[in-house]
Amino acid sequence: QQVRGIRLAHALDSQGLIIKTDRIAVVGAGAAGMSFALCLALLGYKVTLYDPASKALQLQSASPRLLHPHIYEWPDIGSLDDRAGLPLLDWTSDTGGSVSGKLQNDFAAALAKLQDLHFQAEHKLVAMEKVNGDWRLTIEHNGAQEKRRFQKVILAMGFGEEFPCGDAEPVAYWK
Repeated sequence: QQVRGIRLAHALDSQGLIIKTDRIAVVGAGAAGMSFALCLALLGYKVTLYDPASKALQLQSASPRLLHPHIYEWPDIGSLDDRAGLPLLDWTSDTGGSVSGKLQNDFAAALAKLQDLHFQAEHKLVAMEKVNGDWRLTIEHNGAQEKRRFQKVILAMGFGEEFPCGDAEPVAYWK
């Protein structure tokens, strides 16, 4: 998921599908959303990452399951390397809880340094609509709703969490 997030950020940037003045929202602070948001911020974009959980990678935080970065590449050469080898948010084989803890710490350190990257924990997307070429998101936080405008929105909600949002009809990753 991290590789997909990083590749999408690179593709949007290199093909000119986003511009530096765009305000970009990323909904979903799992591995893909977090990696995508950080990658774009490092490339100089203004990015806000939203998640209804209290921290990034919350779903993975307590997992005792062993994660290996190259498990799907076995038996290829290099598939036994414990290091993911990513340009950002890199990690080594360990339990899901340990890996997510390391990635959370690395992401927090990046947040402290990057003024155009913002993480809004406990903020849930409840609606979105197209308004004059922009996207207006309705975000719920502490029982109150507010509307925010962005030029680009990336829905990085996985595991069947995708849902119709006004003018946007997301396609589930699993289909």
